[in-house]
Amino acid sequence: MNYYIARGQSRFFAALIDVFIYYLLLMVFNVILLFIYGIEGLLMAVVNYIESGQTSALFIEFFIITSFINALVGVVYYAVIPYYSQGQTIAKYFLKLVTVDTKMQNPSFIKYVLRAIVIWHSYLNVILLPVILFRFSLFTDLTASFLFVNAVLLFVSAFRVFQKEDPRGIHDLLTNTRVVSLVPQPRVDDWATVE
Repeated sequence: MNYYIARGQSRFFAALIDVFIYYLLLMVFNVILLFIYGIEGLLMAVVNYIESGQTSALFIEFFIITSFINALVGVVYYAVIPYYSQGQTIAKYFLKLVTVDTKMQNPSFIKYVLRAIVIWHSYLNVILLPVILFRFSLFTDLTASFLFVNAVLLFVSAFRVFQKEDPRGIHDLLTNTRVVSLVPQPRVDDWATVE
């Protein structure tokens, strides 16, 4: 099978589609949880936290469960699906893109998990959950710090993906993977100029 360099535009568009699908799935699961836990009780818990800084058991339990579900959806969408579909998420399937390792093979499951952690910080909330038991505000501060680092990583990766020579993001470099195309993708500078 022939592989071609995946251009930044294709990768960026695939990432946007994948993020949309991922957050749509999260929204469905979180809305279901809202109804299971009761919207009024959770709203009162949030208002109580905002006004007094006190967290209720209901609030913490809901937050822990949603964090685990969000991480589970992230693992399934960004690791399980690509691993079992030979390197393709839903968007990559439609755009004919594939994630491969340096030997042009399907990367290991662990590499998919690491890619998702580096680029999306999908599962870091779960790692931080024990902090909730001590102080919720510390948890939110740490999460905000991770979000900032994640934003920087996303920006640098997006910049790198649009490079001509080695269009790999930080998540690709750290896991020795790359995204390739199953169909040739013309370079902008290969297009003929019209005079």
